[in-house]
Amino acid sequence: MFNPSDEFPCLLLVSDLNTKQIIFANDFAHSVLCYLPGELLDRNIEGVFSKASLIFFESYVYPLLATQSEANEIQVTLRTKNTTKLPAVLHVHKTDDDRLYWAIYSAINRDKLYQELLETRDKLEAKAEELLVLSTTDPLSNLLNRREANARIIGLIDQLRRNKLPLSLVMIDIDDFKSINDQYGHSVGDIVIKEVANILQNSSRRTDVISRWGGEEFLLALHDSCAVSAYDYCQRLHKQIRKIQVSGTFVTVSMGISEIDSLLAQQEDAVDVALAQADAALYQAKQKGKDQSYYFK
Repeated sequence: MFNPSDEFPCLLLVSDLNTKQIIFANDFAHSVLCYLPGELLDRNIEGVFSKASLIFFESYVYPLLATQSEANEIQVTLRTKNTTKLPAVLHVHKTDDDRLYWAIYSAINRDKLYQELLETRDKLEAKAEELLVLSTTDPLSNLLNRREANARIIGLIDQLRRNKLPLSLVMIDIDDFKSINDQYGHSVGDIVIKEVANILQNSSRRTDVISRWGGEEFLLALHDSCAVSAYDYCQRLHKQIRKIQVSGTFVTVSMGISEIDSLLAQQEDAVDVALAQADAALYQAKQKGKDQSYYFK
């Protein structure tokens, strides 16, 4: 005999609220749950749901049915006869004679789409992160670029205004870099820049700002460091950088140091003033013979 319910593309079940026995199940339900026609009848309705779904029924669905007689768009997991788990969405209605009418729809495609959306989101986030790195990082040295360093130094100065901690800038220039490029080629010059950058990165703290300022110049912003402390730090850098050699010749750098104290930090042009001071100190270091540090007094 033709049964219209078998034409519906969803699982249709009727169960007794008290005994939880299945009173009716259409052919689609038998097919999806891997049962033979009629095999679901008189079975416990809880046998077609996962344990996690049953816990949700006890804590939410059954109490809701007691007051509203209806629960819609409930996400569940079906359990087939061979224990395969299938995602689904159900609507259930309770009648006055304590019968539950279940309409259950497969959510396999929805979950697949959701997973694809998650994967797409992850790819977009990874791409955004990649673009952020590209926009803030110097590609040769892998240090911060000039624009990003400037922005972070401004942030450090804001902290300085609140916490009264000193901040020192160190301008670094590789000595005789043009001669290295002219004599050995730009590829060797690039290697020198990378090696100096590695030393700066490995010698810094997480709170410091380490950047390639341009060409053979680097800029450090040393958090909670006065000019004297920065000078001592620079002496250690000199020793590390002198270990770099090009055809037996040691690489050296000159460094200029300036301090942004709480008084200078109050000025709107504090960064520009401190950079000019560091640049002037760097010039003095060059004039005094290179391979040394000088701090603005």
